Amino acid sequence: MIVALQLCQGGGICASPPARRTKSPELQAHLEKLRLKLEQDKYDAMVADVTDRERIAADKAAGGLVTYRQQLSFGMHVLVMMAAFYAFGHVAGMALTKNKTLVSGMKPS
Repeated sequence: MIVALQLCQGGGICASPPARRTKSPELQAHLEKLRLKLEQDKYDAMVADVTDRERIAADKAAGGLVTYRQQLSFGMHVLVMMAAFYAFGHVAGMALTKNKTLVSGMKPS
């Protein structure tokens, strides 16, 4: 007990807490950046199902031709079908009518 009293002799009670160290501006900026990223990640997770539904609805409203390749293939389909129907109509028209004035190499009778 005497040893403990000798150790505590001359000591006093500290009434004020030690001074706080301030964080460096670089650390504060980094912590703020991390806090903002965490908030954005939480928000993205919260609205993920809503934005997925909106994206699907926008794709359906666009008619399904969202990629460049789909648009080109549809355009080629339209052109080929137009050419095929023109050729069919021309051949069918020549077969059904007696007017051969537009056929090259034929003499009018």
